[in-house]
Amino acid sequence: MLQEVILPSVAAFIGTAGFAVMFNTPRRELLYCGFCGMLGWFVFALFRLYWQQPVVGTVVATAAVTAAARFLSYHRQMPSTLYHISGILPLVPGVAVYNTMSALLENDLIGAFSYGMAVLKYAGAISIGSIFVLILPYSAFEIIKRRA
Repeated sequence: MLQEVILPSVAAFIGTAGFAVMFNTPRRELLYCGFCGMLGWFVFALFRLYWQQPVVGTVVATAAVTAAARFLSYHRQMPSTLYHISGILPLVPGVAVYNTMSALLENDLIGAFSYGMAVLKYAGAISIGSIFVLILPYSAFEIIKRRA
């Protein structure tokens, strides 16, 4: 479990925080952005490891990231997109997009179609996971009262 879940989650934390630095996120929010990325990858890796369902894992991980982003947005008084975009970065299917383009350039239409469908499944999973949480009212994230 250490090599399949914990270490990649720490790497996702570092990568997500680095991504947030690149987009001029305030310094005091970098740890929270990194936490969102780590949370998303942790949930995704658990689903992939125990249930072998990466698309369902992507939906659940995106929902977890979106919920954490909305919660942090409420309590930190910052836009939720600050945490949300950084948090879903590890879940974006970059390798599948690369393989799709590579197969298209090599004129391998069957491979391009196969990889392209995987990209569409993961992109759809990310959007569905986000929508499940974004339809909740903002007051639903008042679990803990905000400090004055």
